[in-house]
Amino acid sequence: MVYEEMNILLPEDNSAAVELTLRALRQHNLANNLPVVKDGVAALDFLFGAGKFSGSNPKNLKVVLLT
Repeated sequence: MVYEEMNILLPEDNSAAVELTLRALRQHNLANNLPVVKDGVAALDFLFGAGKFSGSNPKNLKVVLLT
């Protein structure tokens, strides 16, 4: 089976939880592009191309949101 590469957005402010999540995803070859944001506001900015992500084009994103 061929999987299409996508972003996996991880909104998490706990660095230990981020490391555990990254380790688990890497073990299953799923951490191709994993942006990490600190909170829900930053996650929404990422998804809608706002705030510090205002230069991005959210229409071209394929994102899985981990909660």
